[in-house]
Amino acid sequence: MRLVLSFTPQSSVHSQHKGRLCPPKPPCINLKTYNPKLNKTMIYNDILKEIILNCKKDVEKFRSGDKKDYLYKKIKDKTYGNTDGNYTNRTRLCYGLIYNSFDYDIENIVRELFETEVVSREKESFQGIGVNLEILTVLLKRYEKPTDRKLFERAKNANFDCYCGYDETLNNYDTPVEKLSPKLCIYSASDIGDSESLFRMVDYFIENISDNKDDYELLDDFSRLTERMSDRKISSEYLYNYYKNSDDEYEKSSATGRYLRYLIDDKQAEKAEEIFVENFELFKDFDRYIYEFGSQIMLINPPHKKKIWKMINPAIIRSFNNIAPMDCHNIAECAEIMGEKKLAKQLEKLYNKKMKGIRKFK
Repeated sequence: MRLVLSFTPQSSVHSQHKGRLCPPKPPCINLKTYNPKLNKTMIYNDILKEIILNCKKDVEKFRSGDKKDYLYKKIKDKTYGNTDGNYTNRTRLCYGLIYNSFDYDIENIVRELFETEVVSREKESFQGIGVNLEILTVLLKRYEKPTDRKLFERAKNANFDCYCGYDETLNNYDTPVEKLSPKLCIYSASDIGDSESLFRMVDYFIENISDNKDDYELLDDFSRLTERMSDRKISSEYLYNYYKNSDDEYEKSSATGRYLRYLIDDKQAEKAEEIFVENFELFKDFDRYIYEFGSQIMLINPPHKKKIWKMINPAIIRSFNNIAPMDCHNIAECAEIMGEKKLAKQLEKLYNKKMKGIRKFK
């Protein structure tokens, strides 16, 4: 079968693409020779086109009957519990279906994948709606039959998040790839799991970043996708310096917290201590931030542990019963370091009590 490629979202094969010639594959983008003055946004769209062209291989593989990499596969994750090991594989398939065009019918593929996705949403411990269900809903609506009503209802009731937020009438995928914003191109690359292309886009974004907070807040969002410390450094440092003299206490404390998390994760103990002490008054009404940041800094061996412990100890005592399980261990370890063994035991006891309650709830 001949595959017809298009970069507008796929609609009726028989009405839209009948008789159309297959367009040539766009050339691979070379960042070294690309001229950003021609169109600074098009590089993102062109990279996404490359990704979507590769996604057609997933469609062909599934259509050939080799489906094991795309159907629901239960795996256990330490953080998220039961999850779907083939979720991202299926995302590639979804993007391939909605943005490429075919000269064969894809209705059966769409319907089978929709049923698989509903199972995935029903069994996912972390719940959520997800990009896969959104795309497959748009595709299935194009072939909708009266019997599909039960499928849409099942999707709506797959989990709590779906019950609250799933809407079969929404279509967020009717914009051609050529017209997607850089932000959406970057998020799409992340959804598809193409790290190399994601890094290319974000690197290009950094090379052309403007000196304004909006761009750096975008980069902060992108850093959560790339998980690169270098991206976090650039965004968190800029935003901290931007807001540190601001009268907006909320923005100032948010930027300070963001920068502290970067410094802690990067094991920059001395700098983290400096920023924490310098901005301590910002967190005076938020005990959790005080003992969370303070204990994490203590555990990366700052110069003045005793000083930090003295600063955070009152917050620990004031909010003892409200300390989250995830913070109990850190604070208990700090208490051990400071020789306060009784407090350390009390924190471990609190942790076990809270975790027992969580397990009982589950």
